[in-house]
Amino acid sequence: MPYGVVESEGVIFKGVSEKPLYSYNISAGIYMMNRKVLEYIPPDCFYDMPELIESVKNKHRVNVFPIKEYWADIGTMKDLLIARG
Repeated sequence: MPYGVVESEGVIFKGVSEKPLYSYNISAGIYMMNRKVLEYIPPDCFYDMPELIESVKNKHRVNVFPIKEYWADIGTMKDLLIARG
């Protein structure tokens, strides 16, 4: 974050964090699933992975595998060219 982040309650100043660092777990777009999960996808419509995961998470166990190694997004041609070096 290249800015100072102001913490407040309504209009009352509570503090400021100067250029804080944030860390998030993201989806790398790599999925592995049991074939039975495909039954949750409605026919003849677009259904993305976040929707699928949300629809099965209360009925089936959903695990994650944290990737600590280098990973690069190649979702656009520009990203692919950058990843290729």
